[in-house]
Amino acid sequence: MTSNPAIVYSGDVLPRGRLFESWERTRHSKPVHWFIECFAESMGVFLYTWAGAGATAAFVTGNILGLEGVGSLLGIGLGYAFGILLALSICSATSGGHFNPCISIAQVVFRGFPLMKAARFIVFQVLGGYIACLLVYAQWRDLIHAAEAALTAAGRLEAVQFSSSGTGGILALYAPPGAHLGLTWVNEFVTDFVLALAIWACIDPTNVLVPPQAAPWVISFA
Repeated sequence: MTSNPAIVYSGDVLPRGRLFESWERTRHSKPVHWFIECFAESMGVFLYTWAGAGATAAFVTGNILGLEGVGSLLGIGLGYAFGILLALSICSATSGGHFNPCISIAQVVFRGFPLMKAARFIVFQVLGGYIACLLVYAQWRDLIHAAEAALTAAGRLEAVQFSSSGTGGILALYAPPGAHLGLTWVNEFVTDFVLALAIWACIDPTNVLVPPQAAPWVISFA
């Protein structure tokens, strides 16, 4: 029996090595536990940002350099979808699976989530996304530089650099040149509203149509 009946260590059910038993008990101490939760949030954001931005790098550089079969819009969608699926499958059991500052803020406002814990989550979420972008740049550096050189030679670099068709569009979202900013905002609002509906519907314990095992798939493909 454990000293704290609220916690059941896996080592109490299935004998493990002393190192793992020691780690299990250490990770449930307060300072270590909150860091592990924050690390899980960071890792979750890293996974879907790395997958999605990597797929975007393939699409953008492939288009600029005329490389057939390198990247597609479908590939970008699948990259983000399966990146989110990995994040939820691997990390949500540890941190609760916010993986987005908006979700953390909504949890504070509507569900009484601790404010300081949400602040720590948001810092680590941003950090995870930043590290993912650094890695994507490192992995695609040669093709990114080649694409920029091709755009410079064609006199198009300044015109498209910070757009969805330029290399800046790999790591950031830009509205198309001349786009109506009000309509752009409406597009983002409606899209995120529908995604939020999917998330809240999936985590509603009274929603019998979405069992816990199906929630990651529904959220990912939404």
